[in-house]
Amino acid sequence: AMPKLLIGITAAILTLYIAFGLLFYNAFGTETADLATLNLPQGSAAGVIFPTLFSVVGSVTMPLNAFIIFQTYELQYQWSENYLVREWKKNSVRILVVLVTFFVTWLGGEQLKNFLALVGGLLGCNLAFCVPAALHLAICKPVGLAKAMDIVTFVVGLAIMIISTYQSLATWK
Repeated sequence: AMPKLLIGITAAILTLYIAFGLLFYNAFGTETADLATLNLPQGSAAGVIFPTLFSVVGSVTMPLNAFIIFQTYELQYQWSENYLVREWKKNSVRILVVLVTFFVTWLGGEQLKNFLALVGGLLGCNLAFCVPAALHLAICKPVGLAKAMDIVTFVVGLAIMIISTYQSLATWK
């Protein structure tokens, strides 16, 4: 039952992404902007409301994403035994992480497409193809066709990662 559910949900999400992409391209043609909200008429209700809502959602979800990041790396470090020193060190590192994230986003802002392509190519393909295949090989220790499929998936993911990373760097303006 689970594979059918997974396939159904994945197909539905993929269909929605393709439908929205085709809808926007059909509506705006070659003038389709990089960000969907930039396609909305300037000064219209939708042109004001939707970008504002996107900003609010981004502002509200940033602390949640940052919390997950902080919880992941903070366990790896030895912090001071003194409570105040430990809290100041943790908060200082948290501020540094947020500032680095801000500056990377700010510097890459003019090249949003290339920046997203670089992140997606370098990290997205790795997470989508290489990591699951490697984990399946390491944990389940498949044999025969299943092992071959994992290896093929890993190699294809690695190739996509290299090609898309190269392409995003080659087209950087």
